[in-house]
Amino acid sequence: MIGWAFAVLAFGIAGHHAHRLAVTRRDPRERVAHVVMGLGMAAMLAPSAPAIPRPVAGIYLAAAIACLARGGRRDPHAVTGCLAMAFMVTFSAMPHMAGMAMSPGGTRAWLDLGLAVYFIGEAAWTIRSLPAERDDRTDTACHVAAGVAMAYMLLAMNS
Repeated sequence: MIGWAFAVLAFGIAGHHAHRLAVTRRDPRERVAHVVMGLGMAAMLAPSAPAIPRPVAGIYLAAAIACLARGGRRDPHAVTGCLAMAFMVTFSAMPHMAGMAMSPGGTRAWLDLGLAVYFIGEAAWTIRSLPAERDDRTDTACHVAAGVAMAYMLLAMNS
């Protein structure tokens, strides 16, 4: 049930960024990165979703590089999120995230834990600086939700 809840949340995040991309055209590289990341998270979290092929990791790497080419300083979440998605798609031995039973142990478990702690910290840091504008608050809420969902995926892979 939690997997479905996070999948719906991730799909909503992707929808929000797709809408903002269509309406404002502001920060298109970051918006596209968030759409791709949100759709991938939804697919990984949905219990009945098919496996995400490993070559898809290239899409996440390309999105991260595109954000870095712009500077990557305005929205580092787009870069770190896409890199984490590439990591999970590349090194996941699971057909999808629904079962959440990987238990890799060793170095991989420590990498997953470190990334999860990073995303929780990033979410907490983002909450700390809530903007005044409504649209920016929605973006902030999406970043926080994506960070929590990303941490959930990384931790669940080791449970």
